[in-house]
Amino acid sequence: MSRDRAVDALRAYAIGGVVLGHWLVTGLVLTCDGGLHQASPLTALPGLAPMTWVLQTLGLFFFTAGFGSARSLARHPDGTGRWLAGRLRRLLLPAVALLGVGAAVLLAATVVGTSDDTLAVALRLAVSPLWFLLPLVILVAATGPLRAAVRRWGVARCGTPAVVMVAAVDLAVRLLPAGTDLPPVTVLAAWSVPYLLGVAHADGRLDGRRAPPPAGTA
Repeated sequence: MSRDRAVDALRAYAIGGVVLGHWLVTGLVLTCDGGLHQASPLTALPGLAPMTWVLQTLGLFFFTAGFGSARSLARHPDGTGRWLAGRLRRLLLPAVALLGVGAAVLLAATVVGTSDDTLAVALRLAVSPLWFLLPLVILVAATGPLRAAVRRWGVARCGTPAVVMVAAVDLAVRLLPAGTDLPPVTVLAAWSVPYLLGVAHADGRLDGRRAPPPAGTA
């Protein structure tokens, strides 16, 4: 009864959107020399493009991650060290298992003489979907300070710097000469916004409820 069923539904939708979205834009094409190349099915089926509009669910994924992390942390008032270790273990062990299986498959494919192009495609498909783990791990590790900041200053004040940073970098990309490299700071800044919203929702700050302030604060 303590679960938020709406957040559970958003989490299921977000996971389904990530899986289906990747499937929709990932196709394997067999070339005349027997190798595999990656191609998007949307190039041949452009009518499916509108489906991608409802499958851009990574923001919801980070929102529900922030909500779940804040709720989980609230149940561990004795300290964040053990909580963080357990949380990161749950995040990273499946990724390590996936990479281990992928490495074994790639090794076997190399032994049997699979072409380099096919191996490159397989490696890219195995590794590239995991990019989100880096910003997610950083945000999970910062859940305690983020939760305290939201309680002290509110979600609008906490999220505004990240929004401004993303907008500034986007403007710089448009104004600077083509090919100018900018540091990928917007990756963490952009996904911190839905994560912060999830943290705020767990504290009841998006629906009018307010969790009691921590001991020793006004």
